[in-house]
Amino acid sequence: MDVEALYQRYGAMVMRRCRQLLRDEDQALDATQDVFVQLLEHRSRLQAEYPSSLLYRIATNLCLNRIRDRRRRGETADEELLDSIAEWDGKLLVVNFWATWCPPCLHEIPMFIALQERYGDQGLQLIGIAIDDGDKVAVFVEEIGLNYPALHGQLDAIEVMAAYGNKSGGLPYTVIISRSGQIVARHPGVLDEAAATALVEEFL
Repeated sequence: MDVEALYQRYGAMVMRRCRQLLRDEDQALDATQDVFVQLLEHRSRLQAEYPSSLLYRIATNLCLNRIRDRRRRGETADEELLDSIAEWDGKLLVVNFWATWCPPCLHEIPMFIALQERYGDQGLQLIGIAIDDGDKVAVFVEEIGLNYPALHGQLDAIEVMAAYGNKSGGLPYTVIISRSGQIVARHPGVLDEAAATALVEEFL
């Protein structure tokens, strides 16, 4: 693994991510360097994951831990996003955490569109929460013709995802919430159509 080559190719992306979260140029630069140090510890995963996705996840987790240490607080879910999700209380919710930069996430979305079309009249509600920039999400939503709400955020969305059981920060991540508001299923990674359909029909 040529870390120097990866730094040349993805260093600017990692720096932007660290700057977004830490909001401090010096801290972002320091965090970027630490990301590539940590990459050496995760070298075996590079064969199974896209380098950009792995680096983004390492950067996010590293910066999030620094923010939590700095503020000396635990993982507290963002109230505004949780209030938005609560708008659909009484429905079976499939909450999917994704991003436009995550190829496995984009692979799932046509399946979620089909599920919403098929079961929406029966009380199913898909909700996408993108850990991404709002402008990028808006362009993608328009291009693909998304038929369910797409919320977005950065640190706030990560904290909501952590509150729903995803402490590692990996994407995609899907949670199913019953009509009574209980989390009845969690699925890290890509959810295939057969498994998604079975879960929806079980709890609908």
